[in-house]
Amino acid sequence: MKQWYSIRRQLLITMLSLVIALLATLTYMHIRSQQAFLAKELAYRETLMREKTIQRGQSLSDNLAHQVAIELAVFNLSKIYELMHTAVKDEHELAYCLLIDADRMVYFHTQQPELEYETLSTKEAIFAVAQEQQTQQTLERNGEEIVEFIAPIKISIEQWGVLRLGFSMAKVTAEIAHSRQETEEQIRGMVITSVITAMIFLLFGFIIVFMISTKISKPLIELTHSARELANGNFSTQIHVQIGYQNEVSVLAIAFADMAKNLEFSYKQLEQYNKAYERFVPRQFLSLLAKQSVLDINLGDQVEREMTVLFSDIRDFTALSETMKPQENFDFINAYLSRMEPIVGKHHGLIDKYIGDAIMALFPTNADDAVRGSIAMLKVLFEYNQERQQAGLLPIYIGIGLNTGPLMLGTIGSETRMDSTVISDAVNLASRVEGLTKIYGTALLITEQTHLKLAEPLEYHIRVIDVVKVKGKSEEVTIYEVYDADSPATMALKEQTRDDFEEGFVLYHWEEFNDARPFFERVLQVNKNDKAAQFYLKRCKYFQKYGVPYDGNDCLK
Repeated sequence: MKQWYSIRRQLLITMLSLVIALLATLTYMHIRSQQAFLAKELAYRETLMREKTIQRGQSLSDNLAHQVAIELAVFNLSKIYELMHTAVKDEHELAYCLLIDADRMVYFHTQQPELEYETLSTKEAIFAVAQEQQTQQTLERNGEEIVEFIAPIKISIEQWGVLRLGFSMAKVTAEIAHSRQETEEQIRGMVITSVITAMIFLLFGFIIVFMISTKISKPLIELTHSARELANGNFSTQIHVQIGYQNEVSVLAIAFADMAKNLEFSYKQLEQYNKAYERFVPRQFLSLLAKQSVLDINLGDQVEREMTVLFSDIRDFTALSETMKPQENFDFINAYLSRMEPIVGKHHGLIDKYIGDAIMALFPTNADDAVRGSIAMLKVLFEYNQERQQAGLLPIYIGIGLNTGPLMLGTIGSETRMDSTVISDAVNLASRVEGLTKIYGTALLITEQTHLKLAEPLEYHIRVIDVVKVKGKSEEVTIYEVYDADSPATMALKEQTRDDFEEGFVLYHWEEFNDARPFFERVLQVNKNDKAAQFYLKRCKYFQKYGVPYDGNDCLK
């Protein structure tokens, strides 16, 4: 007995010494490596936060300057005022917007309106009006760092003035300080965790060494019972065993085999349930309502947030469906929708509902996902039409309308029958914009609200199409065409004629129809199939002949 205890004692001393040395070395190396990693991550985070703020400022400056230039061309000062104040309201880090002409006279100042129609003589103002390209300068006001983005405003080829956007870096500075504090707390927590983990491993090492000196059969039998519990639903561990002959190990292997069968059956059944639920309740819908599963949804659950709404519809579907039998109608619609639905999901959108051949989808992430998804839908439709033509069928065409705005998403109905729905004016406007695609012969139209929310509007091929009124509302909404999904030849023609088209558009809205006609005629000389140019040319001729009708609110019909 003494010799047996002596072996156990020697094993304990030897193994514990090795474990202590190994744990001390690994803990020290782990702490040092994590400290270096966290320091590097902090530096990267600081750089990234500043770069993101500057990129966001540059993007907003480009977008807002373009909008201001368009509205300035029609001398719509109220719209410019609205655009600048909306930008300051939506962009919390934007301290001010300042619009000055080439003589440094202030037209609008969102932070200091008392300076409006005053001539500035500060060195910042002198520097700003001298810039012919977009640039930026760093200022300090009341101890606060301000990064000012300067965007020249040009009308035709003449520089009218500049738009100055001042971004406060206070939030970035505060976030950097907060990140540094978090990093220090993480390091302290990591040291404590590492020490505790080392002590736990040391304790386990002691237990393991102690158990080695005892009989092997007892722990194996205990593991066998644990394995049987795991087979009944306790998924705490997995053990891989090679069976050589009948002993406790073979019993353990049999138990794990039973566990594997039960797990496989349960998993497949659960997977089937989940797939069935997701056909009716999209996973994104649950996420938006902060629900784990469909079982957690209650009547009246709702959330309010800004999203981009998509409406799409097949052109002349009624006439097309009349030529098909009922089963052919369903086969056709399902073939079309089965190609569109994956595209929406791939771009982080969710299908809210199918309305016959029409699709209503929501994009809760950002407007760029909605625009890219719409472009992808049109490209997939082009491939589908090639398949239809090879089968001797006529091609189909769709119109897509996008609008961005606040909306309420939730559940309505009763306790025995409920459904999801969306309530918002943004939905109605998106539906109306989709209807306008037929008038202008375009595939994809977006509102100015969506255009303003694009992170990189210059990434797309966009031209202004019209200014319309929302039904029941007094304000006007600018509509844009996105033609990235057009054929390369059509896209090139629209790019070539975009300046003439937009110049004619401005003159048209100035009611200078005689001056606007030549621009639209030049567009059609290059691109005779431009439906929008045809539409405007026809309007110009009609208004020249019969006069301009108004809707009672000094707005062109």
